[in-house]
Amino acid sequence: MSELKTPLRCLFDTVGPVCGSGCIRGWKGYQVIGDGYSIGKADLFLRLGVTGEWDTGASQYIVTEAGGNICSANFQPLTYNLRNSLENPDLLVLGDQRVGWQHLVNY
Repeated sequence: MSELKTPLRCLFDTVGPVCGSGCIRGWKGYQVIGDGYSIGKADLFLRLGVTGEWDTGASQYIVTEAGGNICSANFQPLTYNLRNSLENPDLLVLGDQRVGWQHLVNY
């Protein structure tokens, strides 16, 4: 596991109730930053609410090529054209994959 920067920069984008600090488990040194326009500066981005496959397809490629990952909020891979709906589940955009994200995110 990689050593995390202090503070861990988190970005939340929600439709409905905001999860806020309750989403980060056991990491006291984190900072919630800006809004959707700050995503390039975040280590972790949690999107709660409706997005479509068309919203994440190109982004997933770019994030993956940069060393990150986009997955469902329960850390399952996003699938494309395999479900009855084109809507994505709540999702995470994760930075450095050497970080143990599953130990930090409590969703």
